[in-house]
Amino acid sequence: MTAPGTAAPGTTTGARALVAAFCALVAATQVLWLTFAPVTDESARALGVGTGAIANLAAVNPLVFVLLAVPAGRWLDRRLVPALVAGAVLTAAGAVVRAAGVDSYPVVLTGQLLVSAGQPLVLGATALLAVRYVAPTARTAAISAASAAQFVGILVAALVGGPVVDAVGLAGLLRAEAVAVAVVAAVFVVLVRRVAPRPVAASAAAPAGGRLVRDRLLVGLAVMLFVGVGVFNAVATWLDPVLDDLDRPGLGGPLIAGMTVAGIAGAALLPAWAAAQDRRRTVLLVAAVTSAVGFAVAAAVPAEATVGVLLGVLPL
Repeated sequence: MTAPGTAAPGTTTGARALVAAFCALVAATQVLWLTFAPVTDESARALGVGTGAIANLAAVNPLVFVLLAVPAGRWLDRRLVPALVAGAVLTAAGAVVRAAGVDSYPVVLTGQLLVSAGQPLVLGATALLAVRYVAPTARTAAISAASAAQFVGILVAALVGGPVVDAVGLAGLLRAEAVAVAVVAAVFVVLVRRVAPRPVAASAAAPAGGRLVRDRLLVGLAVMLFVGVGVFNAVATWLDPVLDDLDRPGLGGPLIAGMTVAGIAGAALLPAWAAAQDRRRTVLLVAAVTSAVGFAVAAAVPAEATVGVLLGVLPL
């Protein structure tokens, strides 16, 4: 602990490099998650399966995350560095396995499961990494940077997948991702093992699981996140083949990118406004109702008008 009247030491250069590497790793997890979403039809042809099987490559990620989130969080709390190393290794190993079996759907699915197993160990460490390695005055910025890295990864997956597959095929895309992710993971592992954490006072005990379940607000937020992430996953997976059927090929990636940019803008502006006006519940309700009504309208309108409706609905 810092003595009274003594300024806490600033964030070291090594810690800054570690945070930067962590942000790159976070972005990599999102790229790997959504690799196949913008190129669903091309992936189905390359792997010799239906589009439903390609959808499963994205769907396994949130499923595995739900199953592993609590044990991953406990491991991160108790042994941060080993858990982070495991997350980075699983992420890189999954990318390499996918690249090694570019003609085999079972091999690619195995790689995707490895990536999915590593993701809760990476994303779940966002706040902990900031607390253990970053000065108090810079922790909010570090957490924000890591959170923004998720959206950066989604944008990269949405915008890069189609052009790369057109140029070098699905095999080329998977191999390029494997090389890039392996480099990012290796740099992160070296830094997290070498950079010394800051001395941190013992934190208060976390609430018991039963107390969390009885918290109505927390349960409500969890349900909203469950539905929101599910909707995003469904849209990201199926938008490309749906638009192909509507004679609008190649529009899926830009639409997902627009949805992501709108989400970044909303995340940057709405929370501060809602807190200042004490309108948190109102904002959550309006967001949920707007999304539900928008998708209901998109499902009800004639096919020729669907694209126009999606252009308005998805950014919401």
